[in-house]
Amino acid sequence: MGVWGDIPVFAKVEISRNGNKRWNGTPVSENDFASYIKDVAKDDPQPVIVIVAQPGTTVAALLPVLEQLQRAGVRKVKLADIKS
Repeated sequence: MGVWGDIPVFAKVEISRNGNKRWNGTPVSENDFASYIKDVAKDDPQPVIVIVAQPGTTVAALLPVLEQLQRAGVRKVKLADIKS
């Protein structure tokens, strides 16, 4: 576990404008992403997942990721404040 600013972080999930994902800087498939978040949801205490949307990313690209995290039971999600 690392930190980003003063937030303890387990993973940084980057979302591109077209919805592609990176987990801690590494591109991930949909299956790998689903597996990673299921593992995170089982942790107690649950770590924080920081979502970083690429400038220009629409809510339409971001919303499915947030819904997937919610369905998996991930409770600690932060949206990074990125300046374009």
